[in-house]
Amino acid sequence: MSEFPHGWSTKTIDEACEIHDFRRVPLSGEQRRHRKGPYPYFGANNIQDYIDDFIFDFDAVLLAEDGGYYDEHEHRDIAQYATGRYWVNNHAHILTGKPGLDTKFLYYALARKNICPWINTGTRSKLNQSDMKQIELLVPPLPEQKKIAEILSGVDDSIRREEERLDALSCLLQSQLRSQRFSTGEMVTMAEACLLVADCMHKTPEFEETGFPIVRTPNVRDGKLILEGMKFISEASYQEWIQKDKPEPGDILFTREAPLGEACLVPKNFPLCIGQRMMLLRANPRILSPEFLLFRLRSLTTQRKLQLLSGGSTVGHANVKDIRSLEIEIPNASEQRDAVSLYESISKSINGHAIKRQKLLHLKSGLASDLLSGRKRVTI
Repeated sequence: MSEFPHGWSTKTIDEACEIHDFRRVPLSGEQRRHRKGPYPYFGANNIQDYIDDFIFDFDAVLLAEDGGYYDEHEHRDIAQYATGRYWVNNHAHILTGKPGLDTKFLYYALARKNICPWINTGTRSKLNQSDMKQIELLVPPLPEQKKIAEILSGVDDSIRREEERLDALSCLLQSQLRSQRFSTGEMVTMAEACLLVADCMHKTPEFEETGFPIVRTPNVRDGKLILEGMKFISEASYQEWIQKDKPEPGDILFTREAPLGEACLVPKNFPLCIGQRMMLLRANPRILSPEFLLFRLRSLTTQRKLQLLSGGSTVGHANVKDIRSLEIEIPNASEQRDAVSLYESISKSINGHAIKRQKLLHLKSGLASDLLSGRKRVTI
């Protein structure tokens, strides 16, 4: 590094850090099975277990020695911050700052750093200690380090709170999908509940750079249509396809393979066609609403029935005959509305907190880039 802000300097990890690798102790899965307890057992990239004892009792930065996410550094942390009492196996380097280097600042300096030039590639990428010692860090004065770490830690705390809320809401949603009971429920087959249960494309089309979107199994997750990774087909291919069964707003897109049983509603004003391993379901409005059909398809009861159809596997497959014969419970209109209202309320809250979390992640990424490079200076 030849240019850096006034008052900042470059230091290698060898110059700036204490390395505590000599204290690492690996434990096998069998050993850990007999030693369950409250203390985190860290591996290369995460906490692998909780055991009955600890080796370390100070804050430290853990940097994977092998199998790390080194080439994913732009969108994934390659370092961990360990605090309290914990154990570390022999797949992570353990670092603390020497006098003049704040350990929390060290974590942020390494978490998204490109260290690929120091990685030995082979059957398994490895960061030898000798190579790690040569990694260069851009280091501001200690008060500035602490301020930068404080700012980024504050954003991390906000992200953590959103993740805790998302976990709690997801548990609530799963509970709702698992335990819903109806006083007026009647079992009907999908053939009776739907006006249309249609298979879709039987051959892979030619994909285009732009055109009409084609929904494939990766585009349906958690009750939503995922636009990321969407493929496109030409207008001619689209016109040929929709002669069969054109999706209408409120229809349900259903994955019949890998993974089986994901479902979402066809959105309004979004012309699309459906690829292989997908099905199109159209609720019979005299019996149930599309929203309630989606709710029942996502329920634990229906998901278990789908697993039985596929031989006990969520990555199995089902055909039109299987799905038409699948039975679901349909209550009266009032209970349908109540179930959908609660389901949509929880889902809306989940989406809201997911958006907040994503915004905070973008904020953190921009702040980290500016503060750790010195493009923006903090006021001490």
